[in-house]
Formats: sequence, structure tokens, C-alpha cells
Amino acid sequence: TATAVGVSLSGSIVAISAAGAGSLAHTTVTNTTQALIEAGSDVDADAGMLTVSASDDTFVDTVADAVAVAVAGGVVGGSLSLGFVMADNTVNTTVRSRINNAKALSGQKPKVKAEATTDVNVEAVGVSVAASGGVIGISGAAAAGVVSNDVGGLVEALIVNSESPLQGVIAESGGVEVTARDERT
Repeated sequence: TATAVGVSLSGSIVAISAAGAGSLAHTTVTNTTQALIEAGSDVDADAGMLTVSASDDTFVDTVADAVAVAVAGGVVGGSLSLGFVMADNTVNTTVRSRINNAKALSGQKPKVKAEATTDVNVEAVGVSVAASGGVIGISGAAAAGVVSNDVGGLVEALIVNSESPLQGVIAESGGVEVTARDERT
């Protein structure tokens, strides 16, 4: 969460007032989640079901607000107000579930699965107000906001190098299930 507030008040025969506020919210998420049966392992789940599962659930909630107010009063009054807000989010995750160069026996259908869920919620608000009063009054106000989300990564479920008699995935019933699911919003 990033919040900025700027306020300027002036009063005189000639009054000039200026206010500015800006905020930046930056979030970076990088992680790796793995479930592995590797190199020469011998796993025996003959009495049950072998499951190799990796999952990642990432949630990013970003709030960036900026408020700028400028007020000038006099015979001649001038005010300027600027507000700027930026929210920048980067999510890059790796989720991997793998049986590699290993022997695995399962009494029921073995499962190799990888799942990733990423949710990014961003709120960016920029507000700017300028007011001038007098015989001559000039005011100007501007507000801008920029939101950037870069969400990506890798999700994989694999059985590799496991086809020789010494290695392999053996299911006594039901076949083999390999699934990868990627839900990023």
C-alpha cells in the first residue's frame, strides 16, 4: 500500500499555491515449488496410491493512492495541483511435479500433478483539486495513474526417463494420470 497526500493553501493580495502528490507501489513475487522423485529412487506404494503433487497459490493485493489539493485566494489567485499514482506488479512462479529416472510402483492409479493459481488485485486512485478565488483567479489540476501487471511462469507435470525395466512407473490398476493446471488472473 502506498499513499501520498499534498495540500497547499495561500492567501494574499497576489496568492500562488501549488501542490503535488505521487505514490508508487511495486510488488515482485518469484518462487519455485517442486515435488520430485528423482535419479534412481525406488518408491513402492503397492498398498495404496502414489501421488506426486506440487501447488502454488499466489495472491497480490496492491493499493496506491495520491491526493493533491491546492487553494489560493487574493486579488489575484493562482493554483496548480498535480497527482500521480503508479502500481507495478510482477509475478513469476515455477511449479513442477516430476518423476525422473526413477522406479515407482502404485497399487492404484498414480498421479503426477502440478497446479498454479495467481490472483492480482490492484487499486490505483489519483485525485487532484485546484481552486482559486479573487478578481483574477486561475486554477489547473491534473491526475494520472498507471497500472502494470506482468504475470507468468511455468507449470509442468512430467514423467521422464522412466521407461527401462530398471526405471518406470507401474500402476497395478487404473493407468497413470499426469496433469498440469495454470490459472492466473
